[in-house]
Amino acid sequence: MTEPTESNGTKTKILAAVIGSVLATVLSAGGGMMYRHEVTQLEHARDISKLRARLYRERVRSYEYHERFMRGAVALVELRGNKEGLTIVDKSILRYYQSQQELVQEEKDNYIETWKHEGQ
Repeated sequence: MTEPTESNGTKTKILAAVIGSVLATVLSAGGGMMYRHEVTQLEHARDISKLRARLYRERVRSYEYHERFMRGAVALVELRGNKEGLTIVDKSILRYYQSQQELVQEEKDNYIETWKHEGQ
């Protein structure tokens, strides 16, 4: 009668060791997967931050280009006005470019302020 008890006890010990090792493996694999997921999320957040900064620089550069373009157009119309005098059409074109120049400057300032308030 003692033999079946010993074999049953041995089977229980082996089963407990197998279950323990499977549980340890599952927990360490799960922990590794969670760690890798966190690392991936941090990398993505850093990439998004870099892209947002690049977008900001490109938009500011675009606003500056439009400002220069409008200043050049205004200067061209004013030079033409100094040489020949401005017609009604030239005056309306001049007012249009001046208003566009102001709008671009205002949009640029608003964009920069919004960026600052977002904490970027």
